[in-house]
Amino acid sequence: MGKVTKLVLESQVAFLAFITVCVIITPHFLFSRDEGGMSNYGVHASTVVFYSLAFVLSTVLLLLAARALPATAYHLSLRKIFIVTACSLVLVLLTTYPYKHSNIYGNLHTAVNIWTFCFETFAAVWLALFFRRSAINIALLLAQLAAFVLLVLVFLGTIHLLFVAQILTTLAYGLLLVTSTTEPSP
Repeated sequence: MGKVTKLVLESQVAFLAFITVCVIITPHFLFSRDEGGMSNYGVHASTVVFYSLAFVLSTVLLLLAARALPATAYHLSLRKIFIVTACSLVLVLLTTYPYKHSNIYGNLHTAVNIWTFCFETFAAVWLALFFRRSAINIALLLAQLAAFVLLVLVFLGTIHLLFVAQILTTLAYGLLLVTSTTEPSP
């Protein structure tokens, strides 16, 4: 496993591990209709540290992976995807803390999350179809698109599976980032 792949994998494992700790500490957010998604772990004293660590560690590791990529034209777009993903994670984290204090903060947090999930979906398309096409990446793209549809249905109020949709899209996109950094078989 190369250095970049290792850093990206570590970023995804760190994110999911700390979110899992949050779920273990306060599992009722998974099932409560009025609590919503992952962001609720960022506004409660019992989970805010673990929630913050998920985002901070993932961001730092993605930025290190971007820096470790070879300085070639081939890797330039991948570097940009890592950097924009990392910056998006920072924006999600920073808008999480005040999002329940007013509609303005809540709307800003929603907008940042919409941006992040849309960017990740477009990046997933590029990664799977243009950068590193493989059967596994196509399958991960399909999973990403299905999770994105769930997010849209949640946003429209059709279903209430925000946390599930967030985790599914995070898993699919994270795995796609990892598989896209591995060298193709000869």
